[in-house]
Order: sequence, then structure tokens, then C-alpha cells
Amino acid sequence: MTDRLQTRRLRFFLRDFRMVEASANVPDGQALAAYLARRRNWITLLDAHWIGTGETAPVVVLRLQQIQWVESRESGVPAAVPASASRPREVELRLEGGLVVRGQLPIHEGQRLADYLEAAGPFVPLMRAFLMRSGRPPRATNVVLRDVAIHRDVIQTVAEADEVSPVDPDAAAPVAAAADGRRPGT
Repeated sequence: MTDRLQTRRLRFFLRDFRMVEASANVPDGQALAAYLARRRNWITLLDAHWIGTGETAPVVVLRLQQIQWVESRESGVPAAVPASASRPREVELRLEGGLVVRGQLPIHEGQRLADYLEAAGPFVPLMRAFLMRSGRPPRATNVVLRDVAIHRDVIQTVAEADEVSPVDPDAAAPVAAAADGRRPGT
């Protein structure tokens, strides 16, 4: 049986802090973390556009080790397919480069955080994610990332967080629009 491929628009935040938006052929119905886990070392990107520089390329092959996280720019590609027994757990991740991301892990009730992370694979799915802090010196950002798949090699620590997210997604949307190079409301 072959998977039906769908061309999906994805955004990649790289370890050198560049962002590239591109299309990739993702099997229909497959979660982003599972799709990336099936790749060994490389991913082919189509119609790539580097945010901030405006550079473009029709085809680029990207090394997976260069990725901090990936998010889908369209619906239909969740970060993970939650198991029926899972209950999202609010966590805060500290990543290399001083980044702090907060969101929800689709973790089983009673499962230890370390056990979940060991079994998660090379990309850890994080739902309802926010970039809370970036850069050195640290600066608050509160940018909505949506559902993302974070490369495990960039994660330094994971801690459980309060149940309530400190950022209102509606209030953070203008910041996210600005990060896209758009004015709020456009």
C-alpha cells in the first residue's frame, strides 16, 4: 500500500536562527513528527522562501540536524495524532540558543515525562506552542507557533508548567504577524 502524498506548506526554524518556508510531500493523514521521523538525514523542500532575506529556490535539500522546529502553515498536518489515553500536559522547553518554548505534550495519564521523551523519536510534537523568550540577552517574545515538531537534539530541558498558558493567542497574533513580515490584520 502506498501513501497518498499531499504537498503541504511548512515553516522550518533552523539552528542558525534562519527561517525557511517551503512545501514538502507529506503522506495524507500523517502527523508532522511521524513524517519527519521517517526521514533519515535529509528532507526535500519545494518552492523554498527564506524569511527575512527574500531568497528563493525551486528545490532545496535540507539536513534534518539543522532544524530546531517545524510547523505546518496549513490545517491538515497536526504535530502528532494524540492517543486516545493521552491528556495534554503543559510544559516549558529550553532550547539551544536561549530559546524558551511553551506548549502541550500529548502524554498518557500517569506517564513520566522522561519516559515520554525517550519514546518520542527524533522530533517531539508540541501543541499550542508559544515562543516565550528568544536570544541572548533574553527577550520576551510571546509569538504563537501553533503545533510544532521540535528536534530532540536542540532541547536542553523540559519542565512541567502551570495549566494555564500565560499568553492569550489572540493577543500574541499581532506579534506572530510581525514575525511573518506582515502587519497585524493583513
